[in-house]
Amino acid sequence: MMTWTPIVYFFALMLILLICGVLGYAIAVYVLNGLIMWYIGWFLLIIGFFTVVTLCLRKTHHLHMHHYTIGMILIVMFGY
Repeated sequence: MMTWTPIVYFFALMLILLICGVLGYAIAVYVLNGLIMWYIGWFLLIIGFFTVVTLCLRKTHHLHMHHYTIGMILIVMFGY
């Protein structure tokens, strides 16, 4: 098992803080421009779509949508 050095923890923390800062800034801009409800709606639509697909196919398929679901949500949040 690999153990992380303090410098790796530092860079991981900096990456997390950077991502949170960019996301927080984007959300603040959306709130100021009155677009936040539009983005919340799209977020719920995407999550709802994959939830329905997963529920419909759960008996015959094992679906793993974690990574590209997050990617699509980020595209919706930052691609507009």
